[in-house]
Amino acid sequence: MVKDIPASNTQMPRLVLRYYLILTIFLWIIVTLPFWVPFAASSSTPVLALFVALYAHQVAVWLWMCLRAWIYLNRIIKTMGGKWSENAGIAMDGCEVENVGVDDGASKSADGPEMYHIVVLPVYQEPLDVIEMTIQTLAEQTVHERIIVVLGMEEKTPARESMEHALNKTHGTVFYKLIYSVHPSGLPNEVPGKCSNENWALKVALEELYEGQVPQFHAEHMYQSVSGSMLDPTMITVTSCDADTIFPSMYFEYLERDRPRSKCPHQCIWQAPIFYTWGMPPFYVRVTGLFRPFMQMGWIIPHKIQNNGIYSCMLELCLLKVANGCGFFFEPSYQMEDVHFMVDCQIATGGHTELRPIYLPLIAGPTCGATTWMQIQEWAKQAQRWTIGAAETFHYIIVGGLLTNRIRFFVLLRYIIKFVHLHLVILNASGIVVLLGTSFPPWFLELSGKTGYDPPWFIPTVLGLTGGSYLIFFIMFLVDARIRRLLGSKAVSIWVNLWHLLLTPFVVLGYNLVSFWAIQALSVQGKKVCIHIPAFKGSLAKLASLDEAPADRTSTEEISII
Repeated sequence: MVKDIPASNTQMPRLVLRYYLILTIFLWIIVTLPFWVPFAASSSTPVLALFVALYAHQVAVWLWMCLRAWIYLNRIIKTMGGKWSENAGIAMDGCEVENVGVDDGASKSADGPEMYHIVVLPVYQEPLDVIEMTIQTLAEQTVHERIIVVLGMEEKTPARESMEHALNKTHGTVFYKLIYSVHPSGLPNEVPGKCSNENWALKVALEELYEGQVPQFHAEHMYQSVSGSMLDPTMITVTSCDADTIFPSMYFEYLERDRPRSKCPHQCIWQAPIFYTWGMPPFYVRVTGLFRPFMQMGWIIPHKIQNNGIYSCMLELCLLKVANGCGFFFEPSYQMEDVHFMVDCQIATGGHTELRPIYLPLIAGPTCGATTWMQIQEWAKQAQRWTIGAAETFHYIIVGGLLTNRIRFFVLLRYIIKFVHLHLVILNASGIVVLLGTSFPPWFLELSGKTGYDPPWFIPTVLGLTGGSYLIFFIMFLVDARIRRLLGSKAVSIWVNLWHLLLTPFVVLGYNLVSFWAIQALSVQGKKVCIHIPAFKGSLAKLASLDEAPADRTSTEEISII
C-alpha cells in the first residue's frame, strides 16, 4: 500500500496563543531577581544565600557535565582505537549493550536484505569545494556502495547545472544513487530553510527509489512490495547533515552495528557529538564551538533532550510521523529542523522516541565571515536562530503534545522541564543572573536599609565558585586538546588557549545576552522572525583545506568487535 506525501499542508491551524510567551515571562522573572528580591526580602542573609545557591547550581550542573563529557570522550577514543587514521577498527563495546538480543554484527540478517542509507544534504549557496569535501567523506565510507546521497538544492541555488555536472563527474558512480532535488520557492505555508528543503528532498528521493510513490508505515512493520523495488523500507536509514560535514569513514557501518541493539529501532534517533575544529576562528567563535560538543556529550545526549544538526534515524520513523498525522518527514513551516524533528517524533510515538548516542566524532565548520564585522554578525545570527527555533519548538510542544494528549502527561512534563532548563536557564539566563546576582544585591540591600548586606562569607564564596567555573572551562579546553589529537588537527598553542580561557566567561555572557534579545524579538514580532537565514560558508575553505582535513587520512580496515 502506497500513498503520495504532499509538499506542505494546504491549511495551517489557526494559532490563538503564542505559548513561547511563557518562556519570556519566566525569563524576565529569573533575570530581574537581583533587582526586586533585595527589596522584597525581610533580611539580607536569605537574599545573598539565594544568589549564591543559584551560582552553585550552575557550577554543579557544569561539573556534572564535565564528568559525563569526559566519560563520553573516553568511549569515543576507545571506539576509534585512539586515532582518526585508524578509525575503521570499531570497538562496539562503546555502544549501549543492555538490549542485545540478536546478532550485533551484521548489516543484514541471515536471509534478509542489506541496509541502505539515505543522506540528505541541503545546499543553498555553499561553495562547491566545501560540498565536495562533505561528499568525499561519504565516498570514503566503508559501505559507500549502499549510500544514497540526495543533494537538496533550492530553486535559487546559483550554478545548479554546473554543480551537478562536477559532482557527477567525480562521484557519479561511487554511491548506490546520487540524486538531485530542486526545492521550489514560494510554496504555501513553508518557511525557507533546512526543514522545507529536506522535506522536499526526501520526498523526491523516495519517489525516485520507489518509482513515483512512497511506502506507507504499518503498525506491524510490514510493507507491500513497492513497484518491484529491491530496497526494504525497514532497512533504510535517513541521515540529515549540513553541507560542511566531515563523517568518520565507519559512521554508517556503526549505525548498522548498533541498530540491532535497540528494541525499537524504528523509534530511535542516533546522535554523535559535533566538533568545530576547522582552523582557528576568532575567540568568541572558537569558545562557542567548544561549548557545543561539550554540552552534547555531557548533557544533551545523555539526558536525551534533543538531536543537533547532523543525526540519523530509520526511514520507518519518518514514515511513522506521516502515518500518525504529523504530515511531513520534516515540518516545512518551521525553521529549526533538528529540535522540531525530535519533538515531532515524540508526539508520533507517544513519547517513546529514543535518542541513542553514537560514540564517534563528527566535524562541522564554524560560523565564518569575510570580515571581522561579518564574522560577529554570523556568530550572533547563529545564536539568535537557535534561540528563536527552540522557543518556537516550545510552542509546538504545548500545541502538539500537551493540548492533544498524545503523550502521557508526566512523560511530557519531564521532557518540558529538561527542555526549558537547557534553553532557558543554561543557554539564556545563567550568565546574566550570575553576573547581576553577585554584583547588585549587596548594593540594593544597603539602599533598602537592611543590615548584614556584606557578610564575611559572601565574597570568598563567590570567588570560590568563580574558581570552580574556570576549572570547568579548563576541563573543556582539555577535552578540545584530546579531540584535536584524536582527529589529527593542528594543536593550539598554550598561550592562545590561556587567552581564550580567560575570555570564556565573557563569551558565555555575550551568548546569553544575544539569546535574551532573540527571545524579546520573537515575543514582539512573532512569526516574522522565525526565518532561516543561511549561514555564510564562503570562508570555510580558507580555514581548512582537504589536505588538512582528518577525513583525508582515513583507512578502511575490517571492523573488529571487542
